[in-house]
Amino acid sequence: GTYSLKMIENCRMMFIGDDEKHKEKLSEEVLREETNVNDLTHEIVRYTTEVGQTGLSHDLSLLLNSFTGGVGDIERIGDHATNLVEMYQFLQNHKLKLSPKAIEECREMFDLVISAVAKSVQALEDENPKIAQEVLDLEDRIDYMEKTLRARHIARLNAGGCSPDAGVIFIDILSNLERVGDHAHNIAMVVFDIESMHSRGA
Repeated sequence: GTYSLKMIENCRMMFIGDDEKHKEKLSEEVLREETNVNDLTHEIVRYTTEVGQTGLSHDLSLLLNSFTGGVGDIERIGDHATNLVEMYQFLQNHKLKLSPKAIEECREMFDLVISAVAKSVQALEDENPKIAQEVLDLEDRIDYMEKTLRARHIARLNAGGCSPDAGVIFIDILSNLERVGDHAHNIAMVVFDIESMHSRGA
């Protein structure tokens, strides 16, 4: 989970940072980490599949399925980070720039999403339902922010306040970050599955 979190943090700096050389290094680092995340995911899924074939109880089997789904969500966060790198590279290659307002809105969205991912990883590591609930609350805020920023952006486009090509990328950034929030939500839900199993004494 910490790999995927770092990838999203690096993406944030790519879009809102000032040092172009550093941003290029960050994009390369994200792509390298994506390989690590994929390799780890495949190893974990292979292991959980083997464990699942050892005759687990019904409750443990359900929990293992939930955990495996959470691992998949962590991998998908890495995939979205890779998408964000591709968007950054598109902007660079086509010499497009987001407006200062769009960059500030990206910062707001990234900050919420990074908080949700960090809390989801912490909640899972600590098996802490209180922190998991904070993730669910953050995910609601992320959904609302995505809709709000999308509407503001369309108003800017209609007023001629930004480049249509850069605008398409901005919308894609919002969409990918909103999906990262969804995956953080799913990871947090694994914690509630663990709590439910404990409460049944399984």
